[in-house]
Amino acid sequence: MMKTAEQLIQNAKSRIQEVSVNELFEAMQNHQPIAQPFLCQQHVHSIKQNN
Repeated sequence: MMKTAEQLIQNAKSRIQEVSVNELFEAMQNHQPIAQPFLCQQHVHSIKQNN
């Protein structure tokens, strides 16, 4: 079944949000500044694979 554009947008937003939260949590633990608050989809994908 094909997803609607709205579903794809919501999925992308939630994935970006999830990565941002993970980065914030890691940065807080490591006391490191966050270099890129907004990640491109390629980075999101590679981070997902590494976790």
